[in-house]
Amino acid sequence: MAHLLPVEAIAARCHVLAVNQKLIAIQRLGINGKAVNNRQKAALNRLQNELSMKHGIVQELPIRGEDDGFVFTEVDGVTVVIGPGGGFQLPAVRTYPGTGKPGEKAIDAALDPNYFFRKQSKDAIFKTGHLGPTIGVNWTCGIESCPCNHESIDVRKKRSLIGHR
Repeated sequence: MAHLLPVEAIAARCHVLAVNQKLIAIQRLGINGKAVNNRQKAALNRLQNELSMKHGIVQELPIRGEDDGFVFTEVDGVTVVIGPGGGFQLPAVRTYPGTGKPGEKAIDAALDPNYFFRKQSKDAIFKTGHLGPTIGVNWTCGIESCPCNHESIDVRKKRSLIGHR
């Protein structure tokens, strides 16, 4: 015989679910009290739609955080950063193609970032990219042998955002 829950327990669980859904909605609209701008929202939506159409990936993109106007998400285990202008960047990847259109940098790479990450050299001698695929809002990858662990925040950010096209 099935165990029935009291009405109060059901109501409490429904409230928790509603609160969790509201928190998810708030997380999508703002991060750490900072609003995701309209260009970033549009870029997130575009990336989500193209992932769904081209790769059948339908789960919502996670928002991993924000730093200095850059929104961090993740696709296939690799960090994708969306800049204030709505452009895509892959901080862990040294080189990848850009579209050449303003505000649409690297959409193709953002759709398959793991391909570009796996393709690059794992040598720590480079001044761009990282040895680990996921980058935190402190612009480090967490791999001990990566130079980012011994650099200032400005150098880590530069390592993550330049030299990709």
